Amino acid sequence: MISKYLKELIANNNRIIIPDFGAFMIQDTPEGKQISFNDFLKFNDGLLINQIIKAEKISKTEAGEKITAFIQEVEKSFASKKPYEIKEVGFLVKD
Repeated sequence: MISKYLKELIANNNRIIIPDFGAFMIQDTPEGKQISFNDFLKFNDGLLINQIIKAEKISKTEAGEKITAFIQEVEKSFASKKPYEIKEVGFLVKD
């Protein structure tokens, strides 16, 4: 479900921070959007969590729990040496 929100946010933002995990950096290029990941930007700027709160009409705590579960999914995939697919966006790979 977090993938859906990431896709929505990527369409209209230059940076999406996943609190305590890292940030997607988006650049518009002549070929389309180029997305990179920066694991140093971890401070919660509220963008993702507020998107979840607004869409699902849940509390900040519940939205934070959803983000934590998403991070655990990604890390589980990385532990298996597999990329994590963010539907309709691409793959997140740990190198």
